[in-house]
Amino acid sequence: MALAEPGRFDDGAGEPDPSLLHISMVFVRPAAQRTGVGLPLLLHIFDVARSLGYERVGVWTARENSPARKLYERAGMTPTGKSAPFLSSEQLQYESLLGGEEGSRPEVAR
Repeated sequence: MALAEPGRFDDGAGEPDPSLLHISMVFVRPAAQRTGVGLPLLLHIFDVARSLGYERVGVWTARENSPARKLYERAGMTPTGKSAPFLSSEQLQYESLLGGEEGSRPEVAR
């Protein structure tokens, strides 16, 4: 399951940002994690974002959440360099610019 919503300026605290679709959460059943189901979810979000006119997709994730960070990187997302405290840890921001070319996205194993 993946949930995305319109993004906001000021890292979510400001007015709506019409160029940004924010990924609020991605959940994969524990038994299905690391089986390749997360990448198609993200790529679908990218396709929907593109079709709705968004220019970029962003997400925040915990620094120590290596599996999520690897997933976002496999989907072509890159760290923005922004970080923020989160509970007893730190979260990092990832982003992907959406070009019009679907062929430039990562391949999904079938």
